Amino acid sequence: MHIVFFGNCQVQTLNGIINRFVAPYYDITTDFVDAYGDISGSSYERLSRADVVVAQVSELPPLIEHHHMPAHAKLHKVPVVSGAFLWPYQGVPHPRAPIVRYGNPPYMPEYNDRHLAGLLIENVQPAEALTRYKAFDVAGAAHVGRLYELTLQSQRKIDALCGYDCASIIETHLAEEQLFQSAFHFGGRIARHIAATLCERMGFDAKYSRRIEAHLTEAPFVPRFVPIHPSVAKYFGMRWVRDDTLYPFLWEGGYSFDAYVLRFMEARWSAALEEGVIDARQGKPEAREKLERGVREAPQSAQGWHELSRIVQKDGDPATAMAFQQRAIRCEPTAPRLIRFGQLLRRAGDAERAASMFRRATRADPVNLAAWTLLRDMMITLGRRKNADLAAAKVAELALGRIGRKKAVLF
Repeated sequence: MHIVFFGNCQVQTLNGIINRFVAPYYDITTDFVDAYGDISGSSYERLSRADVVVAQVSELPPLIEHHHMPAHAKLHKVPVVSGAFLWPYQGVPHPRAPIVRYGNPPYMPEYNDRHLAGLLIENVQPAEALTRYKAFDVAGAAHVGRLYELTLQSQRKIDALCGYDCASIIETHLAEEQLFQSAFHFGGRIARHIAATLCERMGFDAKYSRRIEAHLTEAPFVPRFVPIHPSVAKYFGMRWVRDDTLYPFLWEGGYSFDAYVLRFMEARWSAALEEGVIDARQGKPEAREKLERGVREAPQSAQGWHELSRIVQKDGDPATAMAFQQRAIRCEPTAPRLIRFGQLLRRAGDAERAASMFRRATRADPVNLAAWTLLRDMMITLGRRKNADLAAAKVAELALGRIGRKKAVLF
């Protein structure tokens, strides 16, 4: 069965969630077609091969409308979800955007601010711009209350067309939780609601929806969060927004509101880090030099330290590789980084600490088959049969169906 996801980046990330939580257990393939980008003959051809189309509904009609979908394909509609009312001045180009050779551009319109851009054009110095911006009543000047009402009105209409209820999630959890990382990039709660509901409607076993609900905790997009202006946070009573709240910026780590504004005014980012991570994944020889410069510029970059650790290990320096990997997990202890540190410890003969890292990896990502498998093997090595049996049971649960996939009959 071939599933085509048709829409913008929100639908693309649903594709990723299905591939992570469901695809290993079913005989399915997936594809993503951008509904708002460059539509070509190949777009129609790729859609024509779909058995199932997951199509996004928004107030902006796609370039290929839903009634042009292949007649034989089952159509599932999902809503676009907007948090743009939180950033009323987003959507403008950065006046001094840096040149980007490749990778994620740091200052695309969704991540920019019209008021700050105006100060930049006036040649206001960064520190003065920060002072003036924090004193400016964005909430009042931009009428965010009315923007919120209009957004929810539109959201309810779109939700009704698709059978979801994202509007209620926004109403209920806006004050207590980071529901959006930027205007059109939602966080884990909304992602869980849409992905789990979609799984149920597509006929997948209910346990996969339950796994999504239980274990999809992080925002599913590239980690690029835009700070909430203090006046907007105050207007909506957003208790999670504080002076020390950190907002992740690509692979560089997190920055406070103040730091983000200063960096915006200077168009600052680490091109060396961005390029170094990509070069490392492609095995390019220049990756090490770029990464070394990148982690100096962005010392809280978990991904930078992780990739640099891999390179120095390959270059024959296991002790430095271990130190760099430890830096990575101090910055952000994700399951892949914990697993890698555990493997380095195991090679160094430190079985106890290796087992501890694998156990932490299973807590960071409870559906990570590799983490449970490594923990099982390490428990066997340490002679802890009871713990090994518990891990082996989890391996069996997660691995069931991966070999000889089920033939899915979905509706």
